[in-house]
Amino acid sequence: MSLIPEIPAAPFVPLYPALGSLNFNQEAYAYGTAMPGVTTRLREISAACRECALAAREDAMSAESSRMLSAQQADQAMSYRNQAANSATAAAGSASTASTHASNAVGAYTQMQALYLGAKTSNPVKDNQGNALQLGAWYTYVGTDPDLKGVWLWWDGTGWNPGIGPVIGTLMPKSGGKFTGYASGPGGATGEQFPQAQEVIPRVSMQPSGKSLRTIVTSGFHRLDTYSDGPPGVDLSYGQLVVSRGGDTAFQLGVPYTEVGGPLVFRRGNPTEAGGAGSYGPWQQLLSSLWFVENVKASTVPAGTGSYAVNPGEGSVHYVVINGAVTFNLPAQGRQLGDQVTLRVFSSGAVRPISFSANVRMPSGQSFPTYAADQVVTLVLFYGRQNVWDCFFAGVHSA
Repeated sequence: MSLIPEIPAAPFVPLYPALGSLNFNQEAYAYGTAMPGVTTRLREISAACRECALAAREDAMSAESSRMLSAQQADQAMSYRNQAANSATAAAGSASTASTHASNAVGAYTQMQALYLGAKTSNPVKDNQGNALQLGAWYTYVGTDPDLKGVWLWWDGTGWNPGIGPVIGTLMPKSGGKFTGYASGPGGATGEQFPQAQEVIPRVSMQPSGKSLRTIVTSGFHRLDTYSDGPPGVDLSYGQLVVSRGGDTAFQLGVPYTEVGGPLVFRRGNPTEAGGAGSYGPWQQLLSSLWFVENVKASTVPAGTGSYAVNPGEGSVHYVVINGAVTFNLPAQGRQLGDQVTLRVFSSGAVRPISFSANVRMPSGQSFPTYAADQVVTLVLFYGRQNVWDCFFAGVHSA
């Protein structure tokens, strides 16, 4: 920036000689010789004025720049002020919202305290604030009553009711369990509901002494503890039903006590014989179906398992998939002579060797059936001799 110079003093200009002056020549000479200095001084004054003008111009430009910068900063300051005002407004709104949430939280906490009363040793009559109990209020019992220890109790408006207690003693696991008390079912149960006992098996019916035993043909099973025409204490076992009796002969029909849902059985005998103990023949199975259908047991023997037990009691037909060499073992004795079982063997993925236990006899003069991978060999095993199962070849079929 240019410096502002000092303005030189004005030059001394002598008086112009007047006409007719006695010293005109001398005055004119002095005036003439003074003019160069006057001219030089005027030039210096002009130069100084020029420098001042340039400096003033630079100052004016600098001032304009400062003015513009000030205007920009003023605009920014105004923007900051507006932002600050907006932030202040938002802060005020947040403060109001926070105040509302705080009030709601206080209200919720108060309401929670009015509903959950905590651990108590006895039934409370007021809530924790000393107010009347609200419907649905609850607490955890920690008193000395063993039946309520750790149980939640809730207020129904007039009294306290047990809610959830110790889970292990309250909820039946999905895998099942045993009730120590009883469970009630609806009357007239349908679908997957369990029925009430009296709808399935009537209670024990007592035949009072002094009355003749009459024919009993009713729904369900009955147990006879005492009856006339015989000493007391003789019964027919749960699950058995006396159908008729004539004289000293009784006919019993039912299912074995240990096999409820099993086959119908029957026997005949004299219940008054042998000192009241009764004399009956053996129980025999009663045919109760109009047709016979084989009971099939399907099994898979994994690779590496070299044996399979053929149990006729598990199925009259055994369909077995083998994945390696397998020995089929028959029981040492059949259930009785005439017992038989059909064995169907599926050789999976390859020809798997088949062999049998030592008590199996193959047909004389016949070769074991030739079979390929994924074919079924059918064999019939018949228990017609003591400790011996005779094998019959029934054929080979494609899968």
